[in-house]
Amino acid sequence: MPYIPQLVLCTLILVAGVAGWTWGPVAPWALVLLLPLPHLIVLSGRNLGGAGSFRMGALVTTVGRFSGAFAFALLVLCCGWVQWLRESLGARLDLEGWPEANFIWVIFPYLIFEVLNIDAQSRASCAVGPGRLSWRGFHLRMFASTLIPPATYLTIAVLVGSNRWLRVQVEQVELVSAVVFVALIGGLAVYLPALFKASWRTHELPPGRLRTGFEEISKSVRFSSRKVLVWDTGQMMANAAIVGLLPSRRVVILSDALLSDLDEDELKAVYSHEVGHSHHHHVPVFLAWSVGVFLLADFALRAFDPTNAIAVLGIMGAFLAAWGLAFGWMSRRFELQADLFAMRVLGSGRPLVSALEKIEGTLRDKATWRHFGGLRRAHFLDECAQDPAGALRFEQKLKRVSQVGYAICVFGLVAELGLMAQGLPEDRTWAALGLGDYPSAQERVERIANPDPSLERMVKRTLDVEVAVGTSADSLARAWSRWQERDLKAAADWASMAYLQGNLKAYLIVEILEFLGGEEPLRESLNPARLPSPWRVELIVALSAARQ
Repeated sequence: MPYIPQLVLCTLILVAGVAGWTWGPVAPWALVLLLPLPHLIVLSGRNLGGAGSFRMGALVTTVGRFSGAFAFALLVLCCGWVQWLRESLGARLDLEGWPEANFIWVIFPYLIFEVLNIDAQSRASCAVGPGRLSWRGFHLRMFASTLIPPATYLTIAVLVGSNRWLRVQVEQVELVSAVVFVALIGGLAVYLPALFKASWRTHELPPGRLRTGFEEISKSVRFSSRKVLVWDTGQMMANAAIVGLLPSRRVVILSDALLSDLDEDELKAVYSHEVGHSHHHHVPVFLAWSVGVFLLADFALRAFDPTNAIAVLGIMGAFLAAWGLAFGWMSRRFELQADLFAMRVLGSGRPLVSALEKIEGTLRDKATWRHFGGLRRAHFLDECAQDPAGALRFEQKLKRVSQVGYAICVFGLVAELGLMAQGLPEDRTWAALGLGDYPSAQERVERIANPDPSLERMVKRTLDVEVAVGTSADSLARAWSRWQERDLKAAADWASMAYLQGNLKAYLIVEILEFLGGEEPLRESLNPARLPSPWRVELIVALSAARQ
């Protein structure tokens, strides 16, 4: 997916803008002024190259790939787009809590800018005519397919966040949170072929000699899939992929350029290579390692219990870097294993090497994060043909890597489920408080042998409450009453209750009250101006007095 870097950059811009790292006036009308920017940047790169400034033209062309994100950065970071939306829509639009449906208006300009960038790139790359239309349509579909996973996640997050009961269960009960996460990932894995088919232009490979050859290969290795699809890229991409975990939904995709450029034997080699990924269970191995690494990161966070965001980011960053290195190492070698599988199926590695030569033009020894270069892959097949024992040792090594990944994943899941089960009674009690079901919370805490002291204290606060169902407004009113009595501990507890029940700004009150009570240091980034009324004035005065 070529638009992942742009999407990552857009996400970073959103985080910065929503967090308030902005400067400049609130000028939403700048959206209109920025619309021509992608065309100006991209077409300037083309014109510089045409005028003989090749180096500068190449630089501007490279920057032009990110012109949509650049325009979005100017709008969000320099023109107050998020702040204007907050004032106009009365929306929260922050990083705390669940995303709102109004968040789509924050992202909407980026979608416009990226579409304009794609149009500009098509004008710079192709002459007027069907070629330009084909180029533009292909890249629009690629951009849409890149948006599918995050859009699916955001949609589900908005739906969960809008349902009070489900939101509280996911926030407070780790087991429920894990079930929702697994369901989301599982749903994406199962329906990913259908989602891609909806965004890519594909059709089933028609009956004929080639399709019969593919079916014979599948039968010989006991491989099953739903169908083989032809991906219409307008002859712009020579590529193949296998998508889907379940045989009933799994599809093998071959691009139109690949079908045009390769002969029948070469296409059988490519098909066998994709089947090899399924035969050796490469995707499940990747999933096992990914789950294992991030569960280890969770255990590390539990063990070290860092108290500041930088330490948390450091631990997560270290594990993320380790995962990236491991993923790249495995991916390159899994590609070699799929090559070896194709050679064994066809009885020769020559068709696959010939296909690589046509796809790359000239075999190069230039590796990427996920693939070795074609020259390295060709040499590997030659070595395996001359040394079958060495090929077996290579596969045994990868088998051990897979087994270690499965073992880490299973160990991590068992340990994580054990911790979740151990904490389930307390989690459900916290959830009852979050739902304002105080009688249920009181009943549950009595059945816990050694409850968390803070949980026990919070439940005791509710013993004299007579309302049927507690709400965040009621809890914040009780916090205000206790603050007027200068009972800082009780005020902080009831503000925490309001936060549990959905009032996100109540946590600012908790932090300040704990600081005033001498329990916790105050974050330097905390902004008292965001406090709700009537707390703002009194707590700002109290903070000023405490700091003197």
